[in-house]
Amino acid sequence: MRPTSVLVLFYRLLSVLPAVATLAGVSAASQSSGPRAQPVDGVNIQQCIDAIGKARPASCPAYLAEAVKGAAQMCREAEGKPVGISPASVWSLDVNGDGGLEYLYEIGAIVGCVNAASIFSCGSLGCPQSLVQEQKGAWVVISSIGAYDPGAIEVLPAGTASGYREIKVNCADGDPPCAQSVFYQWNGQAYDSSAMDVRGFRVDVAGSVHGLYGLTGNTAVLATPTADGKVLGSYGPETEVAIIGQSKDYYYVSPCNACESGFVRKSSVRKNY
Repeated sequence: MRPTSVLVLFYRLLSVLPAVATLAGVSAASQSSGPRAQPVDGVNIQQCIDAIGKARPASCPAYLAEAVKGAAQMCREAEGKPVGISPASVWSLDVNGDGGLEYLYEIGAIVGCVNAASIFSCGSLGCPQSLVQEQKGAWVVISSIGAYDPGAIEVLPAGTASGYREIKVNCADGDPPCAQSVFYQWNGQAYDSSAMDVRGFRVDVAGSVHGLYGLTGNTAVLATPTADGKVLGSYGPETEVAIIGQSKDYYYVSPCNACESGFVRKSSVRKNY
């Protein structure tokens, strides 16, 4: 069974930027906690849309203007009418400790499209949050971060020599308990997903192969990368899994869009790479 395009999108989100060096382990800072992204109030996306081609009003932040313009154009090309979503889901955080704010938004959570409502949809997994930063007077995207709840994104205390902190994406608060966290590190130009913590086990994302691979036979997907791990599901050789990362002798994989991710022995994956 081939995962849907939404599943492919998920693993691409984890490896969309150039890979950083493989981590020796989840850093001590990753075990700490830091400030979380905060909601930005008072953003009027409809005024951004209405001002396209005109002078930008103060209520339309510069960091959103070009993204909203592009989304509005896409909507109109689909014969829809762009509208601003209110309240707009826009978040702020300081990733490098310089006192200036970076911003997070998902375009489908700030711009709607009447008569073409699904144009900005990424399916059940949701779209990534664009993380933007002002550089030399222009706002640029420095990462695409997969997070259901932007408020669960935190900036950890330690950073690189340039000041950029590690970013941790937690699960949204609630039940069931969080099974995994994703860590992003600065690679000199952008943030890239580097590692995960899954049920207390480190998963190397940056140093792993990625893509869709078949299984050698009937294979158990385990909750932990251990021989006695709880079995989450069993899949036959007709299944293609998306490899997300690795943990010693195991790959961390998603068998399908609606399946729970888990671990399989590397020897259970067909070596077609």
